[in-house]
This record gives sequence, C-alpha cells and structure tokens, in this order.
Amino acid sequence: MTFLVPVASQVSDRERSPLEVIELGTCDKYPQSLKHHPNGRFVFVCGDGGYIIYRALAWRNRSFGSLLEFIWSSICLKGEHI
Repeated sequence: MTFLVPVASQVSDRERSPLEVIELGTCDKYPQSLKHHPNGRFVFVCGDGGYIIYRALAWRNRSFGSLLEFIWSSICLKGEHI
C-alpha cells in the first residue's frame, strides 16, 4: 500500500502541493475500504470477502477473517481490546 502525504504545511490557492510517497508494504487483500480506529492505533482493510486489521504505525497484521459488515466501537469493555 502506498500513501501520498503533503510535504509543505501551507500552500496557497492554485499552487502545486508537493507530495511525498510513503510505501507501507503489501496487503493480502485487494482493498475496497480502509477505516482507521478512533484511537488511531489500528487500520481496518476490507476486500475480497474478508478483512485484515493492521497496526497503523508498523503496518503489522493484528487480526483477520471473513465478514459481511464491520464497524469500530467508540467504547471498549474492560478486558476486551484488539
């Protein structure tokens, strides 16, 4: 997966924004949707009838499986976490 991030913090209207390409690695699924966890620590990738949850900074596989629908919870019950 590759992401484009802006290099300059301030860009005037109609001015080209310089971008830097960051290669995060490969993904086992063809990504059809990508969602960040509310705490920013995890990334959910959905595609090909399954999902993979990665750690956002290291891009390491945390969980995977098949699914029909997925949502992040904004609350975490005691003892339950990814």
